[in-house]
Amino acid sequence: MKVLSVDDHRLFAEGLRNLLTDFVRPQDFKVCYSCEEAFELADLDSYNIVLLDYMLEPGGIEGMEALTLFRERCPAARIVVVSGEKRADEIRRMIENGAVGFIPKAASFEVLQAALNLVLAGGIYLPPEALDEVGDPRLEDPSKGPTLEQRIDSLTQRPKDVLKVMVQGKSNKQIASELDISVHTVKAHVSKVFTALEVTSRTQAIYVVAKLGLDWLMMLEEDQEDEDKD
Repeated sequence: MKVLSVDDHRLFAEGLRNLLTDFVRPQDFKVCYSCEEAFELADLDSYNIVLLDYMLEPGGIEGMEALTLFRERCPAARIVVVSGEKRADEIRRMIENGAVGFIPKAASFEVLQAALNLVLAGGIYLPPEALDEVGDPRLEDPSKGPTLEQRIDSLTQRPKDVLKVMVQGKSNKQIASELDISVHTVKAHVSKVFTALEVTSRTQAIYVVAKLGLDWLMMLEEDQEDEDKD
């Protein structure tokens, strides 16, 4: 696993390096202090995870422009914004533009570690304030209908596989390549996923699934293991 941190706060970037080294030992952890420096890397497209500071020093590439450029130049990477941004609408806009997670810089050590663990396991971390407007009463009151877990469980294995890859921010073409199926088949499974989750977009799917944290990912892994045994 190769991790790239783009952050102009050197102490914070080094702290992330030490934290990740403690529990996942990445093959390579590179720190760049600006987007311009990162974009000069010859192996930029080989990184699996990009931890992007959203509010870099003014005058350089930052914010949504930085996120968009990394999404274009590192199409296979999972881009996670690490920032002091607090506006829920802006955090949701990051997800809509390709980020697969948001970790507040003000988070405690325990939250930071749990968030990184979740992201590295293939899940999505979003702070509670970014999820307040996408609540599902069935998560707390099963009498209102099938819970999200039950609706995911009702899917057959292939749509579950598509869901797992889809919420990693990958396109239909990337999903097709990873699962060795056609783009047409991916679209059909995405439609089934939307129906099960009762959403109409990938962004909504990410919000809804993010509420389950690591539980949903573990559930999909268990289903895959059960299928492999059959």
